[in-house]
Amino acid sequence: MTGRTRLLCLLIVLFTACTPQPPPNDAPLPTRAVMPTVMGELRVLEPQMGEFLSAEQVDVWQFLGQAGEQARIRVVMNNALPELTLLLQGEVIARGNNLIVTLPTTDVYEVQVRLAQGNPTSYEIGLRYDEQVSPTEPTNTPVRQVVGVPTPTTAFSSLGTFIQQLNETTEISGVLTSGSPRQIYTIAGEANEVLTFELRRIGGTLDPVLRFYSPEGDMLAMDDDSLGDVNARLLNVILPTTGLYSVQVTGKDFFGDYVLYFLRGGISPRTAQLPTLTPTLVPTLATPELRPAPSDSRLVNHVPVLAEIDREGGFQRFSFTAQQGDVVTLKAEPVGGSALIPEIQVFNPDGLLLETLPSSRASIAGLNGAAVVGALSIGQTGTFVLIITGENNTAGAYTIGYGRGGSMRDNYKGEPTENSTAGGNLQVATRDLWRIPLQVGDAVSLAVSPNTPAVDPVIELVTSEGVVAYRDDNSGANNAALIRLAEIRQPAVYFLRVYDANGTGTGDYTLLWRYVTLAATSTPRPNTVPILTVNGSVSDNQYQFYRFQGQVGQELRIQVEAADTSLLDPVMAVLDPQGAVIAEADDTIGLNPQVDVTLAQTGTYSIRVNGYLSSGNFTLRASLVLPR
Repeated sequence: MTGRTRLLCLLIVLFTACTPQPPPNDAPLPTRAVMPTVMGELRVLEPQMGEFLSAEQVDVWQFLGQAGEQARIRVVMNNALPELTLLLQGEVIARGNNLIVTLPTTDVYEVQVRLAQGNPTSYEIGLRYDEQVSPTEPTNTPVRQVVGVPTPTTAFSSLGTFIQQLNETTEISGVLTSGSPRQIYTIAGEANEVLTFELRRIGGTLDPVLRFYSPEGDMLAMDDDSLGDVNARLLNVILPTTGLYSVQVTGKDFFGDYVLYFLRGGISPRTAQLPTLTPTLVPTLATPELRPAPSDSRLVNHVPVLAEIDREGGFQRFSFTAQQGDVVTLKAEPVGGSALIPEIQVFNPDGLLLETLPSSRASIAGLNGAAVVGALSIGQTGTFVLIITGENNTAGAYTIGYGRGGSMRDNYKGEPTENSTAGGNLQVATRDLWRIPLQVGDAVSLAVSPNTPAVDPVIELVTSEGVVAYRDDNSGANNAALIRLAEIRQPAVYFLRVYDANGTGTGDYTLLWRYVTLAATSTPRPNTVPILTVNGSVSDNQYQFYRFQGQVGQELRIQVEAADTSLLDPVMAVLDPQGAVIAEADDTIGLNPQVDVTLAQTGTYSIRVNGYLSSGNFTLRASLVLPR
């Protein structure tokens, strides 16, 4: 039996559990075993979404646990009951509907999720540790335990990898990695000294978060997005005592390069901008870095991953979910001098082979040895399986990805100038993203013209959340894409996507956009400066606390806004340094609370957020109101 014949038998066994002789055409198909699917990583207090498409489905989530920590894992679903199984190196540690377990060792744990009762449905899974600060929220305390003062944080020595001590005004370049996802800098400060920090993303996918700790390890202040474009800032923090303070840099468990700016002394809130110490340019957009993924992982739309076939005759399996009527594009491409000649096989939810594409059969310019399935029509809803093999028993590293439409990865281009042409070059199965500065009331026209016959461009005007506002393929001449009039009716950050309709075209194009109508000058924004901005979430019957440094006499405007897709009815309170409630708000603007408060003393204040008989995502903004 040849190697290819053995591989074919193996694939048949994997998907149909058949005998060497196929059943008659009228015989029922034998039962096929359902393999667990790796969904992704569980992050502390960051709920993840999943969906059961069949009663037999088994989803696997992974997380890095620390020895001795008490982990709580919970799944919420409607009209169904889950079963959770916690495993360590294949051994069952705990099983139940919800898990509370003390972790025996520091290692990567797996959580298997399956249906115990009920019909297939979507679900939400979350992980938290008792008495531990999460990557995105400072504390997470059940309502029954709250007595007006947030739970104290752990000692600063356990908050991350020590990098260096800060002295004078400094700009430091760093990188967060999976091996060092939280990093600590120390600062020797004097009582009443004023410090300011800025943390900016330079590359990768990290979402910068800053936290500032006292010499005793208590959190004094934190920030997520006050600097805009996901960047963080701690503005004019006054030190209460003399001692060694710490500032923590994290990226919400995402990784990449950053720059930390540090300044001794206060700066004017009217400008609220640190001096740039070097001419570092911070890009507004960055192409996300590729991450490795093991076999059996579930692919995410337009998020390719790194993988490797490590032996001759080996194969790897991945999956993705799709809806009936979707069009998807798939691509496997060798990287780093790999000898792999990839082949993609696509199987539908019933285990039937839909498509096979070896790279040797694909004569596409710029393919670089990749195998591409372009614009594949999906005929049924469910989970599809990809088998990646190497032609002629080749092996090596490669990237694999899928995407809805004619592409499977994004290439961030920047911001084109209005009424001026901008050039682009489409690669196979890749779409370009351009940022367009628009506001409510604007009306624009957008056109993309191909410079080579091999490209049939499609353009989409979308929000940063991926909502398509306008789309066109061939309204212009010679396959050009043209949106004659796009009226902006919703506030959002807008992007223009450009990709090939077939997913396989490659070549140059020209982009041109212009205003048809310019929005009237908007009412001047309130004269405020953000000092705390956080994108957070709150569960049922729980409080979240966020700390900031306030000064006597300051006037603050504090708002909590539930996410558009959230059912949260937020309630908010402001606590003074002694833990007493000095202001409360509920349903000020619709269901969202807002309060103006003047601070009576200098110190560490807290903002408490919870949901009224509800849970969900929200944005918290605390801003310093400046005199006009």
